[in-house]
Amino acid sequence: MTSFSYRRLITSHAPIVASIESSLRTLTYILPGRFPHSEIAAEAVFAFVSLLGMYHDSILQPLARPSGALVASSSSSPSSSSSPPPTPFNQYIQHLHKTKGLPLQIVANGLSALQILQVLLEMLAVEFGSLIVGGGGGDAPEGVVLGVDSAVVAVVEVLKTLARAFVFVRSGNRMLLHSAVQERDYDPAAIAPPAASEVGDGGADEDGNSVDASGGGSNSSSSSKSFWKLGRTGKAVPSVAAIQGSGGAGSGFGKEGDALDAAEAEARAKASGEAATTFLLARALRSSGELNSPARFVPKLKRVRQVAEWLHIIRPLIYLFLLSKYSRKSWRPWVASAVVDLLSLVLHVVGRQRATSASGTSVVVPFKPLESAELQRRLLMMGYYVLRSPVYEKYTRPRLERFCESSSSRFLISFFSSMLADYLPLWQQYYFMVNP
Repeated sequence: MTSFSYRRLITSHAPIVASIESSLRTLTYILPGRFPHSEIAAEAVFAFVSLLGMYHDSILQPLARPSGALVASSSSSPSSSSSPPPTPFNQYIQHLHKTKGLPLQIVANGLSALQILQVLLEMLAVEFGSLIVGGGGGDAPEGVVLGVDSAVVAVVEVLKTLARAFVFVRSGNRMLLHSAVQERDYDPAAIAPPAASEVGDGGADEDGNSVDASGGGSNSSSSSKSFWKLGRTGKAVPSVAAIQGSGGAGSGFGKEGDALDAAEAEARAKASGEAATTFLLARALRSSGELNSPARFVPKLKRVRQVAEWLHIIRPLIYLFLLSKYSRKSWRPWVASAVVDLLSLVLHVVGRQRATSASGTSVVVPFKPLESAELQRRLLMMGYYVLRSPVYEKYTRPRLERFCESSSSRFLISFFSSMLADYLPLWQQYYFMVNP
């Protein structure tokens, strides 16, 4: 199957593809513990579906919100008018990728792919590392990172740290968010299948302008459109339906002239409005780009908050270094990592900018919504510390095991407790399971 055929298949069956992806992701939570190496199979399926989902989003996201191929009338298609606007997060990420160039896009996608594959890579290293190097791998003592698996964990963490540092610097010292790529914020069911003319004799010419090779063949798909907007020039021209629809087939040349006059009048009104807007903005203190740019969602950080963000970036390397020196059973890596995380959060709060109010008093500038959401997420991520040794070995796991044993005979609860029991050894064995 060629790339074009596959893209055609995805765009024509977007809701079915999304349902299959969701079903496969759900399956990965049930597989562990069902057969030998089931956790590896489950993680492989999860990684494959997640990577494939990233590729599908790159195909479907532009279709969910087309960039103005048509100036739609009141009865526009669902894929263009009924789709909600992009989330602020997606607007910011899209702006970042567009303005900072291809290197940032490559590093961001590589970082996302590495975060998806990291658990699978560690599992393969732990399971089959002993086949490559004598000892180590799956024979390593519990709670100690040794052999091939430690090398894989170290390489992945170093690559992730370098990628995050590059994104942070390239973005202009802005706070790192939970993802460096856009997330799925559209409904696949709202994406209309591509018209037959788009892959047949019609479609688009080399300039990206819509054409109709069969004369009236495109009327069935654009009967509700008033005007076409040419993709390269941006010029609005009336559609065949707009010219013929008001007077029928025998309306004559007069109706066509009226439609053209209406289009010309609309274009002139739009041009005069844009000229007035340009004139006023030229005399404003700030340009329209500064006011409307998605970069305002995540402002540049000042000195104290830059230190806080660098602590957040290098914290995994500090933790991993102390683990290699003292092992997971030591309290020193756990305490040092927790202190660095808390210090980063505190510095973000302390380092907020101050502004002078109308009354002359100094007030603290609140966080932007995306910044606030990211700090809340990082605070919730502190919950992983109860799943990291030595707290997990001494306190968390014994209590979870007692809960699973006590609920093993209870209806419905036993199903979830059995799934939880299958994950208890994995959280202790694999580093990336509790260090995402």
